[in-house]
Amino acid sequence: MIGPLLDELKAEHSWIFELGFVAVYSDYSRKYFGNSWVIFKSSELRLRFTRDRSQVLVGVAHPADPDAWWDLWHVLDFLTGKPAGELEFFVPAERRFRLDELMQQLRNNYPEILRRFTTEWSSTKLELERRLIRPATPAPGSL
Repeated sequence: MIGPLLDELKAEHSWIFELGFVAVYSDYSRKYFGNSWVIFKSSELRLRFTRDRSQVLVGVAHPADPDAWWDLWHVLDFLTGKPAGELEFFVPAERRFRLDELMQQLRNNYPEILRRFTTEWSSTKLELERRLIRPATPAPGSL
């Protein structure tokens, strides 16, 4: 049985605490497939970890807008200049939702994420929002 996500983060990814993050919310449900949630905050950034069954998702938020979570894969698309939704498909599906893969991506890109979510937040927010609004493209042959 999978245990609480916070315990796993403490045991295997303690570097997150060294960056000044503290857990402000944590929950775990053994009854519902081991689902678990953790929200961290630092003076500069918020991180949300969600385990739904065995898949883990990571969200990033600016402290001034703590309820507007940006999916880590979409943030990484933005940082690399790839079209929205593209980067995550270069990571094999069996790794895309694994905590160790997400933590590696977060750790490798943390300095740039931090810069974009602090000193460049205004332009970052506009670009992330723009990337979410994509014109609908009809399926081939549907016209």
